[in-house]
Amino acid sequence: MNLRPKRWKQLTFVTLAVAMTGALLAPTASGQTAESLRERARQLEAELNEAEMQISVISEEMHTAELAIADAQAAVEDAQMRIAAAQAEADRLKKLVNDRAAAAYKQAGGGNAFADLDVTNATDFEARSKYASAAASEDEQTMYKLTLAQEELDVQREESERAREQLEAEKGALDARGAAAQANEQRLAELQSQVEGELEELVARERAARERAEQAQARQAIESPSGEGPSGGTPTYGDNLPSNAGAGGAVGWALAQVGKAYCNNGNRFGPSCFDCSGLTFMAWKNGGGLSIPTVSGPQFQAFPQVSLSAIQPGDLLFRDQGGTGHVAMYTGGGMMVHATTHANNPNAVKHVPVSGIRYAVRPG
Repeated sequence: MNLRPKRWKQLTFVTLAVAMTGALLAPTASGQTAESLRERARQLEAELNEAEMQISVISEEMHTAELAIADAQAAVEDAQMRIAAAQAEADRLKKLVNDRAAAAYKQAGGGNAFADLDVTNATDFEARSKYASAAASEDEQTMYKLTLAQEELDVQREESERAREQLEAEKGALDARGAAAQANEQRLAELQSQVEGELEELVARERAARERAEQAQARQAIESPSGEGPSGGTPTYGDNLPSNAGAGGAVGWALAQVGKAYCNNGNRFGPSCFDCSGLTFMAWKNGGGLSIPTVSGPQFQAFPQVSLSAIQPGDLLFRDQGGTGHVAMYTGGGMMVHATTHANNPNAVKHVPVSGIRYAVRPG
């Protein structure tokens, strides 16, 4: 029996296996093995994703601080107006008191306080005595009012000082978040500069894999009766009709912005670029006819929560409790529209499968 063909096949298989293993572990042009490149790509993608999420969180925190500064500034201005009013009232009452004191002093300096009254009978004297008593009572009331006015002035000054302190604190918080945002942007730029050549493709694969996993997790939550996990039932993807005409209009308006750029400055409400909460705010305002808060956290807090299994088009979707990080809008069929957090992305407003979502609220 001739065993040479079989032996040749075995040797060939071993040779190929060794060659493939060598290819997988062989150093690349950069001196790294394919496995080490894959591990580096996984690490880079995770760090990029974390940096991008932090940019969104910090951006929303900065918007919140800006609103707080505006409120504190308004409180300072209101306190100043109330101080001015309290000061004017105190000055008016002081003048009354001083005028009455001058009149009383002048009268007392004339000797008999009633010498010039020409009292011809007891009835006239009694009437003038009552007048004097009433005048004295009025003086007491004026002094009491002056005391109250001065106390009110002190209160308003204290409130003004607290408002000023709050304003300075909010400004400090904004400056701190601004510094953090700048550092995070720099960190993101440094990470992105490392994603080139072979690593670029590997990082893209890692990102696609993570997004698929997040989409699967979100799909399980949407399909679950509790909105918290897989149910084994028929997938629904929250395919209910919009809760009202406003919700349908909001969805339509948001979808019309797909393809526009991302920005988190004063232009974040469009028309050429948006950030996440700027897009949802404008969609509900222009398309849904409803004015909602302008920042993701207050948007989360302003409306009732709904289970992911019961979400409807127009509902707002969040990945963090309290809505502090990112907000998107559900459009139906397991899809959402949102302004991604890629600051340099000219096509940041996207219509994509729901992913990374754990909470939902319903405006209206």
